[in-house]
Amino acid sequence: MVRECVVIIVILVIAGYVFLRSRRRMWFGAVFPLMLVPLVNTIFSPHFLDRLPHGYDIRLVIYLACFAISSLWIALWSKKLPVGKSRSAYIFSSIGFTFVLVIVLIVKGANIE
Repeated sequence: MVRECVVIIVILVIAGYVFLRSRRRMWFGAVFPLMLVPLVNTIFSPHFLDRLPHGYDIRLVIYLACFAISSLWIALWSKKLPVGKSRSAYIFSSIGFTFVLVIVLIVKGANIE
């Protein structure tokens, strides 16, 4: 899943660049919280992490912490966006994307061993 996460990061960087070029700076910043989970998965690849001493999988802890941080970041950033349907759509779709990605990474990570 490391390659897939790199592709997600590249696509989000391109989307951010498009927002920047179209002078939508608020939406440019809204792309960054979506990059957190793929970036952490790329840095802390499941192949290189060991288990915690108590038997908990460190990847599960890292992914859930990233989901919590990303969700909080999305919620805080959404206050800078214009009020209306676009703000609600941003919140629901961004948190949904992050949630699904975390679930996929947890399930795929469990199947590696």
